[in-house]
Amino acid sequence: MAGRENKKRTGFFRASFYVALIFLYTFALGVPCLIVTLFQPRGEVSYWFIRTWARLLLWTCRVRIEVRGLENVPREGTFIIMSTHNSHFDIPVLVKEIPRQFRIVAKKVLFKIPVFGWIMSAAGYVSVDRGDQKQAFASLDRAAERVRSGMPLLIFPEGTRSVDGSLGAFKKGGFVLATKARVPIVPVVIEGTYHVLPKTTWRICPGAVKATFAEPIDTSAYSYETKEQLMERVRAAMQSVTPRE
Repeated sequence: MAGRENKKRTGFFRASFYVALIFLYTFALGVPCLIVTLFQPRGEVSYWFIRTWARLLLWTCRVRIEVRGLENVPREGTFIIMSTHNSHFDIPVLVKEIPRQFRIVAKKVLFKIPVFGWIMSAAGYVSVDRGDQKQAFASLDRAAERVRSGMPLLIFPEGTRSVDGSLGAFKKGGFVLATKARVPIVPVVIEGTYHVLPKTTWRICPGAVKATFAEPIDTSAYSYETKEQLMERVRAAMQSVTPRE
């Protein structure tokens, strides 16, 4: 019994230590990043702060990453990244490993987080209010314009983090966007982040993560009417690079 209590206490203090450092990194790098972003929203300098934040966070929390298929990420042109979503750690993993700047289509509530949300607004990340259908469609139009202008976008097609690490049902919004923008989709499967930080807790556990990038999917033949077919093709691509139980 005493050993179990000591283990729980150690886990609590370790998690508190990690969370404190994450807040420190976010503030220390976020403030100068915000200042630079106000003047250069697409600048490499501001993105250097974001990538450094991701690297520090992953290093501090002892998250080891194995990457496969990175050659499938276009080095030129624009595209949409569609990734599985198991943890808050999915974003720093992708920021660290993808060799291109990208922006995220994210829930409106994230833009209200001090420093973090301010940077997202200044840098041109796309806010989506799921409770307002009219606003959500307007957000998709803005996102399509953003990606057509040359900035890759990240979308989590499940719309939220998985509660058990499995691939959930897809929301249609990202695929409506893809048919509007008519740019390639790069499917990504991230494994292991669910065990680092599950949706149901703030306790961070060091561990190994694998990110696998599937081949790009051409969306030019798809339309609003055939978006469900595109959804199935992306799901099949993700399942093809996911280990079978």
